[in-house]
Amino acid sequence: MEPCTNRTHVEAVINRLLMGFDIGNGPSDENAVTLNGEFVEACTKAGLPLVAVVGAAERIRSATTLIPRPNHRFRPMPPEFVAEAREGMVSVRTKLVRVRRILAAEVYDPPTDEQRAEVEKARKAAADHLQRHRASPDDLGDAYQDGKTIEHEPLSDHAAERERREMDRQMDLLRSAGRDPNLTHLISNLDRRRVGA
Repeated sequence: MEPCTNRTHVEAVINRLLMGFDIGNGPSDENAVTLNGEFVEACTKAGLPLVAVVGAAERIRSATTLIPRPNHRFRPMPPEFVAEAREGMVSVRTKLVRVRRILAAEVYDPPTDEQRAEVEKARKAAADHLQRHRASPDDLGDAYQDGKTIEHEPLSDHAAERERREMDRQMDLLRSAGRDPNLTHLISNLDRRRVGA
């Protein structure tokens, strides 16, 4: 899709196109050369590839232009021709982008037997780790046993006993630190902060 740098090729396509419009009462040879030169100059300045010039000429000749023209009996102006050629390149460039994406796509290589064995080994290690660190069903409550998810389900005796022991341990720590963890002590601390503020 490189721009066509050979003016002779572009001129041949333009001569063939414009010849169809000049049958009978065409311009003089000098005028035809000047007009052809304008078309060639417009196409080369626009950097159009030869395929775009040929496609636009064929569409104008067959009256199937992509850009609507008011009257197909008259020759197009050079800017109209360039616009038609550019419009025709949209679908070509879209196809090229698709082809380039397909060619640049990452190729999937199926895993080898060694890779599959490595993944299976990691999966088993993870499953063993989860199995070792899973909480016992006694600690999860009755809802876990039934397969239900009820957050307010009462704790089992074992879990409730463990929770009571932890609470007693924390209370002993507070008492050993010289603080009495009762409610009146906490409220008096709160009242002191309010007075100080």
